[in-house]
This record gives sequence, structure tokens and C-alpha cells, in this order.
Amino acid sequence: VLPVYDYVMSTSATDPYCNTGFGDGSYIDLYGITGGAIATNPGVTGDTSYWTSFSTANPVNFYGVEYSSVGFTDDGFAIFDPATNYSGSPWVPQAVPDADSPNNLIAGLWQDMEIFYDAALNHGVSLATAGPDMRVIEFDEIQEYGGSAETWNFEFIIYSRDDTPGYYEFIVAYDDLDTVAGPLTVGIENLDGTQGIALVNNAD
Repeated sequence: VLPVYDYVMSTSATDPYCNTGFGDGSYIDLYGITGGAIATNPGVTGDTSYWTSFSTANPVNFYGVEYSSVGFTDDGFAIFDPATNYSGSPWVPQAVPDADSPNNLIAGLWQDMEIFYDAALNHGVSLATAGPDMRVIEFDEIQEYGGSAETWNFEFIIYSRDDTPGYYEFIVAYDDLDTVAGPLTVGIENLDGTQGIALVNNAD
């Protein structure tokens, strides 16, 4: 019988260990801390798409399954094995868990968004690693589908598995986050949508 894996969630409002685990633990501005050396990626732009990265890093263990890469989407969630799990209507945020696709995901700011790459303004998505066990996916000035005056900055920091207390594997950090136009989801869900936990579950 395979073991059953699950996660707990915390926030920095109550948990001092809840931080990015890098430097002073605050939001990681990749462009700023590298003097512009890590900028947004011109290959990451558009709507209703997914991209994958980090295949040279150590595997990520997600609900007991190891993955050699991490996927991410324009609609504010990271996803594992997107070739299998990215389908349905990914622009519509679901309450988690939900058996309907997409599944196997970490929702950082799941709502209907679009990535507009702009090199001059450093708008888009930046990717980085720090050693073989840490990955950063940073979204800079992401807009609603079709474009919007409101924009959002947030990031996923994903570590390889470590069961040491206080060493969290999946962190979502936010910067310059103000308002959103409608319901969204912040949470996590397993491969078949039978397990999950949310901070904001298809709500305001």
C-alpha cells in the first residue's frame, strides 16, 4: 500500500518560518538582486499556455511523486506533468480539491490572466535556481486576460523535499499586490483532485 501524503498551510501573518528561505526571507526580486542579469523570459508570453523548466535541478516531490521539471501557466498556477494534467478550462479558477482538470497544481493567484512580455519594462516571467534544490518562478506585472490597468507581482519558490520542521517545500510570495477583479484560488491539489488545501478557495 502506498503511503498517503498531504500538506499543511501557513502564512507569514502567524508563522515566523513562513518566508522565502532566501536572504532575509522576503520577496525575491530576481531582476533587482542580480542587477538585471535575470530578466523576464521572452519565450514566456501569451494566454492559455503552459511552460516547463528546471529539468536539470533535483526532482520535486509532490504528493509522493517525483517530477523532473515544473510547469507554470499564465493563469497563476504551477503544475506538475502539465502534458497530462493541463486541460479543461484552466482560466476558470476552481475550488480545490476538484476532480475536473487541471489538477496536480499549486495555485498562487489562480484567475484569468495573460502574460504580456515587455523587455524594456521587465514585464513577464523570470526563472532562476539557487543550487540544485531551489527554483524561483517570478511573475512581474501580470495582467488580466486581454490586458488591464491592474497588475500583480507574485512568485513560486519551490524546493526539493525536506521534512525538517520549518523547511517548507512550496512557498508563494507576493509583492505590490493590491486588488483583484473577481474570485481567485490560492491553494494546492493532488493528481486526481481528491486532496487539497486552500487559503482562498474560489473566493474574493
